[in-house]
Amino acid sequence: MSRLRVVAVSALLLASTSFVGAADLGARQPAPPAPASEVFDWSGFYFGAQYGNWQGKDKTREYLTFPFTYIGLQNSYRPKGHTGGLYGGANIQYGSVVFGAEADVDFGRITGGFVDPPAPPFNPGGAGRTIIDVQGSIRGRIGLAFGPALIYTTAGLSVANHKSTYYNWAGTGEVFDRVISGYTVGGGVEYAVSPNFVVRSEYRYTDYGKFNNNSQVAFPGFTGRQQPVTHAFKVGAGYKF
Repeated sequence: MSRLRVVAVSALLLASTSFVGAADLGARQPAPPAPASEVFDWSGFYFGAQYGNWQGKDKTREYLTFPFTYIGLQNSYRPKGHTGGLYGGANIQYGSVVFGAEADVDFGRITGGFVDPPAPPFNPGGAGRTIIDVQGSIRGRIGLAFGPALIYTTAGLSVANHKSTYYNWAGTGEVFDRVISGYTVGGGVEYAVSPNFVVRSEYRYTDYGKFNNNSQVAFPGFTGRQQPVTHAFKVGAGYKF
């Protein structure tokens, strides 16, 4: 009889413990995790249009063509203007890091010039004007993604059509029309308004190095050495495929 009573009490205690444990587990069961928010993927191709404001600096130094000797004459002026164009490229994303390549082309008029009075014996005096009407680049990009926002830097090769016109005091002009090249560096911010529509803001600095214009008509025997640089502030909007 005593054994039966022990077994019955033990069974009752075991049942009570199981019930309490089950109730406790039910009370402590964690709530289901909230669904993870969707992460924007920057990988893929894109294409867009842009508009830019350009501020530049062009430095012209005068030399005797032979022997190539600096005559002490230098003019610095600030070409400026607006352009519009197209851009396109591709990105690939690893975690929050985005790598890419991009090309763009801009059309417009970035123009400026100078007037220089004659100062004998070496300074013949005159005027000069420059125009950049087409500019393009091909660049690499690297950036950090924060969901639908991307902060990036960019660098690469830039080319432009550069036209210089020199005038002497008799009104005779001489045109030097050439394609110039240099490096361009900058950075910007992009924001995905939707999975396919992306807006951007970008700054770029471009240095086209030095090149010589050997005058044969306006200033025979003289060579102008130019050194143009530009600062471009651009906004754009594109479609991501």
